[in-house]
Amino acid sequence: DPIRIPVNIEEMLRSKLTLASSEESKLVLDFIQPSSDYLLFRQNLEKNFVSLEHCVLKEKAFAGTIKVKNVSFEKSVMLRVTFNSWRSHLDVGCEYVKDSYPSSYCDTFSFDVVLPPELRPNENVEFAVCYRVGGAE
Repeated sequence: DPIRIPVNIEEMLRSKLTLASSEESKLVLDFIQPSSDYLLFRQNLEKNFVSLEHCVLKEKAFAGTIKVKNVSFEKSVMLRVTFNSWRSHLDVGCEYVKDSYPSSYCDTFSFDVVLPPELRPNENVEFAVCYRVGGAE
């Protein structure tokens, strides 16, 4: 299924990272990389103005990039992350990434989120992307 990230933060898609239990606990992504179908990724970016581009797992962390449609010079991107099904959350600011091949069409932002050490196997990490531009989300 395509990942759509609505502009309105209240309706944002929540993507999940799941801890899978095996001989040793390890993180696994439970969604397909959004940019793996590049045409669909570009269509979603055009329609929604923002899209998760890719996400990678690291040792007790996850990182990735977000593409946003360049509709204004002033903009901010953040991740809202929860480790307990939205009973609480953490806001993580994303950093602008200077592209090797600049485009006036879109900008790239990166994120890096350290996971809490008390996270146990089969627990979920959920996150939503927020794009603020021109006084709107």
